[in-house]
Amino acid sequence: MTELVTKVGLSFQKAEYLAKKRLELKSLEGKAPLHSVVKEEVDTDLQKLQHDVAMAELRRKKAELERPLDVDQKFDALHATLDGIGGYKHENCRHSTGGYCLGWYWSQKPDVPYQKGEPLSKEDRWYINPTLTRCSICPIYLNKGEQTLQEAKDALHQEILELPSNVASELGSLLDSKLDRSEICDRFHCSCGAERQVAIRVICRKCGREYLLGLLPD
Repeated sequence: MTELVTKVGLSFQKAEYLAKKRLELKSLEGKAPLHSVVKEEVDTDLQKLQHDVAMAELRRKKAELERPLDVDQKFDALHATLDGIGGYKHENCRHSTGGYCLGWYWSQKPDVPYQKGEPLSKEDRWYINPTLTRCSICPIYLNKGEQTLQEAKDALHQEILELPSNVASELGSLLDSKLDRSEICDRFHCSCGAERQVAIRVICRKCGREYLLGLLPD
């Protein structure tokens, strides 16, 4: 009876009833033939119990098939993590405008699996509204307000151009050269008469603070 409850999934009452019927049938074995009415009653009960056992077995197998696999649970957890990261990037990325990513573009209408809805056509370029998973692994993510490396270089060169012409020319050539620290110091001469006193103004792209990084005499 225990196996009928634990393995097959019958209720305790049905399992107990089936066990009693089985005992009754065993007690009748070897005795006079059953009366036809009693036999029909027993056959009907057995058919009903067999049906109940079969249905219980089907329900058990169905429940096993519907139970999520361990790999599915791990995949769902990973997907939720990526979506969380992607959601933050999607909201705070400099390239994100109106839901569309302007950091990537196509010359023709794209049909990629990591886009949502229809792509955007603008000035002979196509942009997509990326999925959060795609945003989470994007290699060109940039916080709003931050500069790209090229923009930082351009800004530094612009500051150099705004310096007095002789200083700008000398410092610009030093920056573009591949000289080591001591060679740069040796080559720098300012119109004020100072020598080897080299420093570059640097701005933190995150907080905006300014620093002087100097190549000073030893």
